[in-house]
Amino acid sequence: MNNPVIFFDGECNLCNGFVRILLTLDKRIIFRYASLQSPVVKNYPSVSENIGIPYQTVAVYFNEKVYFKSDAIFFIINRLDYPWKILKLFGSLPKKFLDWIYDLIAHNRVKLFGRNEKCSVRNEKYNQMFIQ
Repeated sequence: MNNPVIFFDGECNLCNGFVRILLTLDKRIIFRYASLQSPVVKNYPSVSENIGIPYQTVAVYFNEKVYFKSDAIFFIINRLDYPWKILKLFGSLPKKFLDWIYDLIAHNRVKLFGRNEKCSVRNEKYNQMFIQ
């Protein structure tokens, strides 16, 4: 597979919202998606062995490499069309600072946005973009 795979917490409302936005922005259908709770994660040991529980990061798998936290976010941003690509300017900030911001949001996301018992982002319109 030569499409980047975005792994996300399928029970997190913020994460589901992020994926919903990406599904509409990804006009060229670049990305594929998989919930971290799905069995497909076992097929990607470099993700499953490094993600940790509770899930505190999004992960992007591409060309046998895995990107986490702010690296994953900027990997995604760099592949979006304009005007969203402009957000990559924030990538010039120090990685330590970007990951600190990421961790702050990740740590508080359930308190702020809530959780579902299962992934709520999947629907028939985008089903082909999710890895089974």
